[in-house]
Amino acid sequence: MLATTHARPQNPQAGPQIFVASPMDSLGTDTAFQIDREGVLRIVQALEQEMVEAKVHYAGSAIASRAAFDPELRGFEINCRALHTATAFVLLYPARIASSVLVEVGAALALELPIVMFVRSREDLPYLLRAFVETTARVRCFECATIDEAVAVVHLKGAGLFDFNIAV
Repeated sequence: MLATTHARPQNPQAGPQIFVASPMDSLGTDTAFQIDREGVLRIVQALEQEMVEAKVHYAGSAIASRAAFDPELRGFEINCRALHTATAFVLLYPARIASSVLVEVGAALALELPIVMFVRSREDLPYLLRAFVETTARVRCFECATIDEAVAVVHLKGAGLFDFNIAV
């Protein structure tokens, strides 16, 4: 496993902190972002319903359009803070696309967070991420053709979504 070099702040009273990463800017158009955002918000809602004590961070929660994006440095700072307090990570990766989510999942791997990935196809993942899915016990990958399938997985697994000691 990768070792972390920075101490992660812990707040034992805060409960689980789930970081949700999904492509935003790389989707190219405001319409594509808004459609994707609606689906991601459904995942966020499902996570909150199934893990009621969890706080879910999704950068797009309060962003209705691409024009409302934070400047890059500000977005980076916000996401770094959220990643450092996260206790789990969810990646929504709808297609093979160059996106900051690949940096975020790399950070989650370095921080040794449990990771759940929802992808259309494992083949869409970069080579090294596919290797982590195959060889790392704290990484789980679900192939879902639609957001409805991903929402169903969250509801089916419930609070056990990040329990990697049970069968997938």
